[in-house]
Amino acid sequence: MVKEYTTDVLVIGSGGAGLRAAIEAEARGADVIIVSKSPTGMKTASVVTNGWFRAAVGGVTEEEHYKATMAGGKDINDTALVKVMVDEGRDRIMELEKYGMALQTHNGMVSCGDDPKSRGLGFIMPMVNYLKGKGVKLVENCIITKLLKVDGKVVGAVGLQEELVVFKAKAVVLAAGGSGGLYTRTDVPLSMTGDGYALAYEAGAVLRDMEFVQFLPVGLAEPGQPLIPVYGPVVEEGRIINIDGEDLVEKHNITARPLATMSRDLLSRALMREVEAGKGVDGAALIDATEVIKEHGMDLFRNQGHRNVMEAVKVAERPIKVAPLCHFVMAGVRMTPDGETNVPGLYVAGEVAGGVHGSNRIGGNAMTDIIVFGARAGAAATSYAGEASIVDASADQEIKRIQAKSGESETEDYHGKLRELMWTHVGVVRSGEKLKEALNMLTVLGEEADSAKGADTATVKRLLEAEMAILASVLTAKAALAREESRGTHFRLDYPESSDEWLRPLLIKKTEEGPEVSL
Repeated sequence: MVKEYTTDVLVIGSGGAGLRAAIEAEARGADVIIVSKSPTGMKTASVVTNGWFRAAVGGVTEEEHYKATMAGGKDINDTALVKVMVDEGRDRIMELEKYGMALQTHNGMVSCGDDPKSRGLGFIMPMVNYLKGKGVKLVENCIITKLLKVDGKVVGAVGLQEELVVFKAKAVVLAAGGSGGLYTRTDVPLSMTGDGYALAYEAGAVLRDMEFVQFLPVGLAEPGQPLIPVYGPVVEEGRIINIDGEDLVEKHNITARPLATMSRDLLSRALMREVEAGKGVDGAALIDATEVIKEHGMDLFRNQGHRNVMEAVKVAERPIKVAPLCHFVMAGVRMTPDGETNVPGLYVAGEVAGGVHGSNRIGGNAMTDIIVFGARAGAAATSYAGEASIVDASADQEIKRIQAKSGESETEDYHGKLRELMWTHVGVVRSGEKLKEALNMLTVLGEEADSAKGADTATVKRLLEAEMAILASVLTAKAALAREESRGTHFRLDYPESSDEWLRPLLIKKTEEGPEVSL
């Protein structure tokens, strides 16, 4: 049985960008459906956020915000997108109060939510509740596997819930998030596996910056403990060292502070270069915060859960193991300031879109990005839908493909294999040799996943997700191999310096021969 939905604007993804797009589209009179892999708002990067927006507030000017963003991105950002984010950021953030969100203004930043321990929920749930109050239809626990096109235009999508689902829409906003869940060490939900990149690529959209994957430099790496980021005085005042006791911040001449927000790329690179050189411990560096704890006490850990973990690893008594965590992806679909793509009817917003952050994102800009461009994409999609009609597109081929995935139970852990491969070969420190190996291994893994079958709906969903995750990984690896320099979060051992010749984005599009990478 196939279930059908018809709507003006279909929003794929229920993180901050998707919710804000839906709010805007509904406010402008569109009939809206939000479809998500999980319960609405959950298992998204937005719900686990620290809840901080960067903006021209509290004495910080728009010019200062613009310059900091461009400097962080190493000037490869799309300047038109950055200007829009900076110009509109403050107003878009402040209007969130209309949807029930609590906001607090700081110097150059705005925090959200009443509870500092769960700012992500304080960001997401007010918007979810607002949309429920408006009667917006929410289709949950549904994985989208294909965007439908007629005459070159996107006119809907196919997915799998407990049954097959076909959506007919006048416009589609793709806000499916990034691919941080493709790495063994990550602080984002493991469901963030690059679906949006794969869907957009297969629909003919041009992607950019796929090589730029951001890692938080200091994440706990103690056995048996959660993969949590380490912030604050422990990082800023503690000593980050290798096995020889060398101070890595000094050794690698890292000067931009705070380290955890302004030097994410350089510090991540420094830690993993030491590990690669054999000066790490169990794949990690060390941080000695014993003197910091003596001065400040354990009260510096305001989050009780964080404090419990730090007490368990005895941070006050000894150096602890730390290593980077995949945190954000600057990559994504190329868009205009209104979220338009090169494919009519398809709009994008949030981490699935590229260009705003260049080669490295500075702290706080992700939240501002998703609110500004979520609103813009929702508005543009509604305007487009007002001139479009519902079109019947054949979904038979995709339906048959999904049905063919049912069969003898599949037990292979494709996600686990993929995460390990991406961490070791397409992680913080890269080389041409490892990237070529990765592409060969991804080809084999892709062939295995394509032929695999599942005995139940949940397993079939996992296999369909794995296929898109492998494609997203291929796009990242191909771009990383093509960029023969080091810039921002992309570091090549064989091309360790930046070059002005590469001061432009790499673009990827689908061809009959596969992904084509060009400048």
